[in-house]
Amino acid sequence: MAKVLIHDSDADILAVICYILAEEGHEVLTVSSYNEAVLGVETYAPDVVLLDFALYGEPCIEACNVIKSRYPELPVIAVSCNKHLVESNAQGLFDACIEKPFEIHEVILIIRNYTLAQK
Repeated sequence: MAKVLIHDSDADILAVICYILAEEGHEVLTVSSYNEAVLGVETYAPDVVLLDFALYGEPCIEACNVIKSRYPELPVIAVSCNKHLVESNAQGLFDACIEKPFEIHEVILIIRNYTLAQK
């Protein structure tokens, strides 16, 4: 299955997403900072990236910009409780957005869609 890099500042949400994706057969790397996310993309070579879009969002946008500048085809998905971000999708910066609280099937479907699209 796919290699997924997940960043979230909430350890519980990180654990839940990690568990969900591991149960689906995905290989998962979790990170707790945006710097670790950027470095993880370099060393782990994921098929898809999930980034926690905090309420203020600037570090997440910066990390996404760095990742996209180096790997434009790599899907980067924002995970956020910021409803405005989900509605606007940060002006198209992210490939998709998952709104917190999320449904498990939604996370699985989005990862499946983006990993199948790469094959």
